[in-house]
Amino acid sequence: MLHLAQLMEDKSYPDSGRELYKILLDAICNSKVIEINMTGVDGLPSMFLNTSLGPLIQEKGLSVLKKSFKLLNVSKSQIERINQYFEDYEAGKRK
Repeated sequence: MLHLAQLMEDKSYPDSGRELYKILLDAICNSKVIEINMTGVDGLPSMFLNTSLGPLIQEKGLSVLKKSFKLLNVSKSQIERINQYFEDYEAGKRK
């Protein structure tokens, strides 16, 4: 299980995003599902999402990305933020 707050600790949002990107890319390439514990994560800014989920959507597709992880201890606002990010990609607002 990946504790996202620990991964983000003492790193910039872009750096922690790139680290999550590598973890999820490995999961996708090896047909694994990563459990991501969201406890202690205050926010999911664009600088983080643009270096983690964004490139994976472009490279592997949204449906493949969604199958690569499962969120645990996730708040309603976190789910809404991630869903909005996905919707923006599908609508062509993010590239």
